[in-house]
Parts: sequence; structure tokens; C-alpha cells
Amino acid sequence: MASLCVFVVRETDDGDELQVGKTVTVSVNGKKMSAKTDENGSAFFDVPDEREVEVSCDGASESVSIEGDTADITLYLD
Repeated sequence: MASLCVFVVRETDDGDELQVGKTVTVSVNGKKMSAKTDENGSAFFDVPDEREVEVSCDGASESVSIEGDTADITLYLD
């Protein structure tokens, strides 16, 4: 298993704003997992190694390839 950390931020005129308490969904091979972002705007998941995952939150989504023991992604909301 690999550890996936998803940071959720919203771009504002004053800079990037961390999104606390947002639900992030990760889909791996049709299986969905959800977690809420913590006080640092991060949500953590254990996902299978060497897999393509779909990460989504509040209408924003991105596909990510997991290629090691850990992966970090920043998801920008509109």
C-alpha cells in the first residue's frame, strides 16, 4: 500500500487558502474512499501501489498515478 496525501486549496486574490473540513473522495478501480481535510487542508488515504487514482472535491478532480510508497497532490478548487 502507498500513502496518498491530498492538499485542498482555493486560490483567492490574497493567495492560496487551505480548505478545512472538505470531503475528498478517492476512487481506485471503482472503489471509493472519502475523508475530510484536517486543520492543514490535508486528507490522507492508503491506496494500492502502482495504480491510477481519481481524486475529487467540490467539483474539482484530477487523475494521479501512484508510483512509490508515498504520493502528494494539491487539488485546487475554483
